[in-house]
Amino acid sequence: MKVLFTGFKGFNNTSKKIIDKITSDKILFNNSYKEIDDQLAKVNIEDYDLIIMLGLRNNLKKSIRLEINSLLNDELLSTNLNYNELLKYFNSNNIPCIVNDKPTNYLCNYAYFKVLKRNKNAIFIHLPNPDCIKNLDKIIIRKKLELMIGESIDVYIDRPIGSTHPKHKDIIYQVNYGYVKEIIAADDEYQDAYVLGVDTPIECCKGVIYAVVERENDKEDKLIVVTDNKNYSEEEINEKINFQEKYFKYKILYLK
Repeated sequence: MKVLFTGFKGFNNTSKKIIDKITSDKILFNNSYKEIDDQLAKVNIEDYDLIIMLGLRNNLKKSIRLEINSLLNDELLSTNLNYNELLKYFNSNNIPCIVNDKPTNYLCNYAYFKVLKRNKNAIFIHLPNPDCIKNLDKIIIRKKLELMIGESIDVYIDRPIGSTHPKHKDIIYQVNYGYVKEIIAADDEYQDAYVLGVDTPIECCKGVIYAVVERENDKEDKLIVVTDNKNYSEEEINEKINFQEKYFKYKILYLK
């Protein structure tokens, strides 16, 4: 799935803080109508399967808000996406989420309208100030990771199989473990990944994102990347990552 994320520039803009963690397929809009037009003109909006647009709404305090309509020059446009799935996703991850069907105004509405005009597989999400909702960045990045399942990716190994955890000497890596450069995780480091399918120490590899290890009691989730085209069951994944994940409460999301 080809996914585009957008946000707005601004020192304390929540959307910028999140978009900064994504290294590709993103737009950080300037705060100008003309510059938004110029930025969108350089992007093939029509090519994306999903567009997630983020913006700051100062009057939101304890929830995020899904915008389903945009109005400009008396023309009303609506998203084609099943926004109820996103509503359920955020609420199930303890991020209070509401839906608004009344078009907003100013730059957020303008950018949303311009995108919907070219591709209705878009949704605009208004966010509160950065410190209002705990783990908001983690949950939005988690959605990005989930959408990446099935994609090919490069993994750079910094903890090869057989090595010892740099801080916890009782943890010996049973699989190769490294990071991907496409995402900055919620801990402000490159997104970590377990690599399955290679039983010897390596420095880097190309594989397919197979699953996401979603930690409930940690700031960062983990990717499962496979190199051997094997179908791993949840039990097999648990067995391979238990050496480290046994210290956390987690669940595994993967394509069955």
